[in-house]
Amino acid sequence: MAYFIPTLYVIVSYTFFLLPGLFDHVMELKILSILLPFIMGVVNLITVLTVGRKWTRKTLLNCTLIIKYGLIPFYLIGGSITIGVTVAALFPLPLMHCLDL
Repeated sequence: MAYFIPTLYVIVSYTFFLLPGLFDHVMELKILSILLPFIMGVVNLITVLTVGRKWTRKTLLNCTLIIKYGLIPFYLIGGSITIGVTVAALFPLPLMHCLDL
């Protein structure tokens, strides 16, 4: 049970951008689904501050590792998209200058 909230946090981090498409007509649910990772972060913090005192140090460390290692692909994909967009935005500039476009 101790590992449920960190696992749910990782799942929400990967799926929150898919949820607004499911709620086409209800704007409040779209806003809620966009804010879901932040809400899960607050729930995770509240859980650690209240129940975390009863858990062992090893359990808290394992919860942290689940979140940390679970989000590595998320950051790698986001970073590669950022680098790709930056390269795509800067690459045409030298070509346009040489071709006098």
